[in-house]
Amino acid sequence: MCQAGDRLVLERPEDAVVELRRLGSAVPCGRSLVEELLAERRAAATSE
Repeated sequence: MCQAGDRLVLERPEDAVVELRRLGSAVPCGRSLVEELLAERRAAATSE
């Protein structure tokens, strides 16, 4: 995968899945990125 910058890069769905799995493989199993995002959004909403 290349850095897209201001370009639109089209990939086959199979290649996109492989890349997403590769990126996600560095995340520890016990970590929930969804829960972290929700916590950030709730904190931001509370401070508004």
